[in-house]
Amino acid sequence: MEMAKKTNAATVHEKFKAQLYGFELKKGFLYETIVSTYDLPGKSHVAPIGVRMLAIEGKDKHLMEAKIYATSKMYACLCKSKECVIHFPGYHQLEFYFTAFRKEIGEGLHDLEKSWTFTNSKVVNAPVIETIGNYIEARVKSMETEIIYDGLSSAIDGQTTRGIFLLESRSITVKEPSTLPVNRQGGILLEFLVEASRMQFQVPGSSSFEMKKQYLLAMVEKMEQVAPGDGKNHMAKLLLDRVINKDG
Repeated sequence: MEMAKKTNAATVHEKFKAQLYGFELKKGFLYETIVSTYDLPGKSHVAPIGVRMLAIEGKDKHLMEAKIYATSKMYACLCKSKECVIHFPGYHQLEFYFTAFRKEIGEGLHDLEKSWTFTNSKVVNAPVIETIGNYIEARVKSMETEIIYDGLSSAIDGQTTRGIFLLESRSITVKEPSTLPVNRQGGILLEFLVEASRMQFQVPGSSSFEMKKQYLLAMVEKMEQVAPGDGKNHMAKLLLDRVINKDG
C-alpha cells in the first residue's frame, strides 16, 4: 500500500513538472519564434517573428499565423519561397532575438551568427538552426495584406502594409521536450507582480497611483493578447482588483 502511494505521488509529480516545463504549444497563444528561409539558393535568412497558434490537431497538424511588415526581408523571402522553419528557442537562448538588430549591433551579431550550424530540413526547402532543438517545418497556405496605422511607417500618414501569412505545419521536431517555448506573458507577468507589490506604497487617488494602475491594466490586457484564456491572467486580474480597491 505504501509503495502504491509513493508510485502515485511520483506520477503526479512528473505530470506536474511536464505541465510547468514541457514543450507545449497552446491554441491562441502568440509565441516569439525564430523563422528561417532561403534568401538565395544556399543562403539562409533568419529573423524573429511572432507566430500565433490558430489551430492544433493532434501532435503534427498546426495552423499558424504570422504578421510580417511588407518592408522586411522575411516578407519577400516568404512570398518567394513559401516555405520556412519556425524555431522555438528556450529562455536560455534569448540571444537569437538579437537578429532583429543586425544593423545596430553589427560585428557583434556576425560573430554570434558564425557559431550557428545550419542543416537542411526534412520536408520543406528551408534551413534548420541545429542549436534550437524544437521547430516546425511549414509552408505558406495563403497570404493577404492589410493596411495599418501604427506609427511605424516613415510615410506622412503613418500607413504601413503588413502581410498576414497563414502557415501550415508539414513536420514537427521536438528534441528538447523540457524546453518551454517563449511567450511574452511570462516576462510581463513577472514585471506585473513586481509593480503590483509596490502599489501598497501608493496613495489611492493620487496621480502616481492612477498612473501605476493604468500601467498594470495595460499589462493585464497585453498578457491576455499573447496568452488568451490562461489562468494566470485571471489571477492577475483578481489581484489587481484587490490592489486597486484595497481601501474600498
